[in-house]
Amino acid sequence: MKLNDWLTLLAIVLGPISAVCITLWIEATRRVRERQLYVMRMLLTTRHLPADPQYNAAINLIPSEFNGEKKVMDAWRKYQDRVREQNSVEQQKRVSAAQSGMIFEVMHCVGLTNLSEGDIQTQAYVSQGFLDRDTLYLDSLRAMPKIAETLDKQRELTQQIVNNIPGRPPTPSSQLPEVRR
Repeated sequence: MKLNDWLTLLAIVLGPISAVCITLWIEATRRVRERQLYVMRMLLTTRHLPADPQYNAAINLIPSEFNGEKKVMDAWRKYQDRVREQNSVEQQKRVSAAQSGMIFEVMHCVGLTNLSEGDIQTQAYVSQGFLDRDTLYLDSLRAMPKIAETLDKQRELTQQIVNNIPGRPPTPSSQLPEVRR
């Protein structure tokens, strides 16, 4: 066999193997980019609603999806530090600036460079109806313990009224229905 024959044989064997390896590498790179874009989209769509579960999920996904990106991880750590500070108006401004910086770095990492940090901070749309709904929902959650306490008092008062009906024997409290909290 001549050198040309050996090279042809080598090309026949290595050609498909290298093609498969290149395809697998491209597919893995594409999947990483898709996951990073998903996190970026969640951050952008919920950045003015930090109580949104998708926002929290996106923040928690940053270390796994951007672990190799130093600027993103530094911005994420800075945001985490700002969020843990005491709550004040000045602190809220620092959190907002850190959040914008983090989202900016995430966008830069995935190749989107058409928004500045200032745009990210100021150019979000949230409908007033959505904010009103969210506020109403949070207010209703805060009211639940008071409602439960009031219902418990009402049950006790009703039982006292029933026990004070003339000619009726008192009902032992062990026979009263249990109220869950």
